[in-house]
Amino acid sequence: MNLSHSESHHRVIIIDQEYKSLEIFRKLLSKHPRVEVTGGFQSAGSALNAIAQDPPDVVLVDAELPEVTGFEMMDRIRALAADPLIVLTSFTSDYAVKSMHKGSFDYLLKPVDPWEIHEMVNRLGYYCRSKSRGNLWENESE
Repeated sequence: MNLSHSESHHRVIIIDQEYKSLEIFRKLLSKHPRVEVTGGFQSAGSALNAIAQDPPDVVLVDAELPEVTGFEMMDRIRALAADPLIVLTSFTSDYAVKSMHKGSFDYLLKPVDPWEIHEMVNRLGYYCRSKSRGNLWENESE
């Protein structure tokens, strides 16, 4: 992730099999001046091609894509892009714990609450500022 760029501006790709969910995420994310939605995809293959060509900072991935699971997508995305933050999305909380164990940055339930998007964007900013200073935990011992 390009932290100097991402600290103020997060490039996001959305992958969701349902067009309506894709557009809702796009609309809500686009309200944030620090977010640029660079792509929205309903298929895993198209999304992976786009990620390989121009890696984003953040990828929102539906947990239940028709071709692959969200967890398989997490692995494939990480194989293509250096350090993207991955947010898993689903209509159920069934995958939340596993997504955190697999290193998901966040987990969003659909239908998504606009406040949850706002909070995720705030956490992105905090994460990027902390990481650009070196160590997320360096002030813990002081």
